[in-house]
Amino acid sequence: MLRTRTLSALVLLALVSVLLWLGGAPWLVAIILVALLATQEFFSALRQINRQPVIAAGFLTAVALPAAAYGDRTLALMLPIIVAAVMFSLLLVLLRQNPDGALADWALSLAGSLYIALLLSYFVALREYDQGLHWILLAFLCTWACDSFAYLIGRAIGRRRFAPRISPHKTWEGTIAGTIAATAVGLLAVPLLGLQPVTGLLLGAAVALLAITGDLAESLLKRQLDIKDFGTLIPGHGGILDRIDSLLFAVPFIYYVAVAWSTLH
Repeated sequence: MLRTRTLSALVLLALVSVLLWLGGAPWLVAIILVALLATQEFFSALRQINRQPVIAAGFLTAVALPAAAYGDRTLALMLPIIVAAVMFSLLLVLLRQNPDGALADWALSLAGSLYIALLLSYFVALREYDQGLHWILLAFLCTWACDSFAYLIGRAIGRRRFAPRISPHKTWEGTIAGTIAATAVGLLAVPLLGLQPVTGLLLGAAVALLAITGDLAESLLKRQLDIKDFGTLIPGHGGILDRIDSLLFAVPFIYYVAVAWSTLH
């Protein structure tokens, strides 16, 4: 299991590294593809609990929101797309011949679509921002360090459960190790962005807390849906959504840090 997980991680690391370096249209297309796949995984999980997701609205949102973030430093186009997603998805359930369960289908579909597509839009916006490559590298590396060390240390010596009702396998030992690792990796902000060491450490610690929260949030969704993973696309890791859950909380935070830093300097 560990070997499969490691090999998958190395392949993903190589692919993401190339796409991040290229940025621009290749990165945008990659994020849209991720959004579509993650949305499909979420909708498949909804079907397993006998819900009828609003597929057309979800997929359109998965394409439109990341595209709206491309080349738009203000993210001004995202708000009208969110408004359109709310109205269009409600219109689609309104047109159904059988309205039974329409409220739950609409609410779950819309919430899932925005959770995925809206947060993924910041992956595009951050890469397009000033020194975007360096900022997003910081977010990714801190998050990956947190996830990796939490998994390895938790697996090796973890004894005390961190959130047993939400994610029974997470331990305090792993969580602390992941937080320390991400905090240390935050020092990369010094050579990458010219920040002070203490600022880099604080950013690393903040990313760790958000990455852990993002992971737990996705675990809560899975428990509510009574599934182990959202998919099987990535051997050893589950689905796309299982792999990006921590980043979905970390990257938007770093985006706004980058905006604030650019404004102040």
